[in-house]
Amino acid sequence: MAKRYLSLWLPRLSVDRIERDRPELRTLPMAVVTAEQGRLLLLSVNAVAAQSGVNPGMTLSDGRTLCPSLRAAEADLAGDRAALGALVRWCLRYTPWAAADLVAGPTEGGVFLDISGCAHLFGGETALLADLSERLTRAGLTHRLAVAGTVGAAWALARFGSGTDGLMDMPADWPVLLPGSLHEALAPLPVHGLRLPPADVETLARLGLYRIGDLYGIPRAALTLRFGAGIRRRLDQALGHEAEAISPTLPALPLRVSRAFPEPLQQPEAVVLVLDDLLADLCARLEATGQGARRLTFTLCRADGTAAETGIGVSRPSRDPKHLARLFAPRLESLDPDPGVDMLLLSAEANDPHQPVQQDLTGARRAHASALDQPVEQAGHLDELVDRLANRLGGGGVFWQAPRETPVPEAQTAPAPALTTARPDWSAWATQPENLIAPPRLLAAPEPVELAPLADGCHTAAPPDRFVWRHKLWRRAPAGSHAGLHAGSHANPHSGPHSAPHSGPYTGLTGPARMLGPWWRDDFTARDYFLVETETGPEEQPEIARLWLFQDLATRHWHVHGMFG
Repeated sequence: MAKRYLSLWLPRLSVDRIERDRPELRTLPMAVVTAEQGRLLLLSVNAVAAQSGVNPGMTLSDGRTLCPSLRAAEADLAGDRAALGALVRWCLRYTPWAAADLVAGPTEGGVFLDISGCAHLFGGETALLADLSERLTRAGLTHRLAVAGTVGAAWALARFGSGTDGLMDMPADWPVLLPGSLHEALAPLPVHGLRLPPADVETLARLGLYRIGDLYGIPRAALTLRFGAGIRRRLDQALGHEAEAISPTLPALPLRVSRAFPEPLQQPEAVVLVLDDLLADLCARLEATGQGARRLTFTLCRADGTAAETGIGVSRPSRDPKHLARLFAPRLESLDPDPGVDMLLLSAEANDPHQPVQQDLTGARRAHASALDQPVEQAGHLDELVDRLANRLGGGGVFWQAPRETPVPEAQTAPAPALTTARPDWSAWATQPENLIAPPRLLAAPEPVELAPLADGCHTAAPPDRFVWRHKLWRRAPAGSHAGLHAGSHANPHSGPHSAPHSGPYTGLTGPARMLGPWWRDDFTARDYFLVETETGPEEQPEIARLWLFQDLATRHWHVHGMFG
């Protein structure tokens, strides 16, 4: 069988990843940059920036000279490599032999697929390319495809073949090189298509050798003697004179244990006992590899050829067989062993590294505090509670509150599913500026206030003396009316380094504490926060509240955002 290789090229992997998360940037010129020798270099640009003449390799200043509105985003090389690895595993739907191609650099990627004997399953090579291209387009990934009888030829055609020169236009038909036409198809392509280092390309250019066909007339011995074995080997690989194999990325197999029975099991109690043994075996294998299970599947293979399965998930990697058995217990009631069970399978579908717990000489557990600053024993009980609730209510029913890197109070947390995300680390929040810490009771969203008639300070830096909030008229408490609260407000830990108690008749006022949004994310929020002691109702027996007010500096409107007790 003749070998057939498919080359997938992703020329804008970094930019495409950002635009997938922020679709509004697709219509704006944007580039991914990195710092190198004191300069910001463009690693990748989107289609809009390329239309303005901006190309990778330029400095950011040169790019903005050509396109003043060019936006820049910091490169995430680790994220690009992880995304490419995920794409390689996804490509296993087409062939069991797929491997990543990082020849061109980290911000653009490629995938090699050995589709020998696989294309007919999709209606031929042209139909396979069309299906792959359609899926990549829906995923928002700029791509180029080509099929040839060698890895080198497919690589060159994907990047320099006919119909692929213009990255702005999607060709109607991707290059598919038929067997026996390698020499003719590769001859007009640039020597860079042989996957040569830049130094070798420059050497060949100085000698007037610009096309792959220019190397055909040079004897192999002379080519090796003059330029070394690298150029000769790449040329022979592309033309099929020298074999080149790709190392496939094989899918990770789940860790699995099983029990087969000479006579079918029919009692549910026996299934429970065998599950306990399987959990013990599986947890022992997880411990030997330093792993903990995150998701497990239990399968009953019945005597009539049918199967039934159920699964559980845990919030943190676990290899505690007793805890896992308690999670499986309510699920086993839905599994019917009739007419009998020939085999039981237990698989750890997802595993993560498991951190051991150190014990002292008395046997007590002395590990570091958890991310929630709890002792290990309490954190373990919390994990078990989260696991029970999540498996009972569903994976999307229990969430962690994860911190976000933003000073905007209402956006500083985001829900994260407990079974699919690690417990958030809140330890870094101790170093946040004190004047940006929200009060103990933060409203879900800032609530606008209505300025009362004759209210003072409505467009000034000080909060209004009177305002309407939640259908009540609130007024700032005068000096001396609530002595206990006044003392607390002057020493309020949330006042921050830029806050100072106001002098005058209103001693229960602390602020302002200015908060600015992350402008590098196009968030130009600007607010001045105040801790204001207020009262409502009759003056003889007023209702007292210490409110967290802010003024939006753009609109000059006032809002209540929280309460300090």
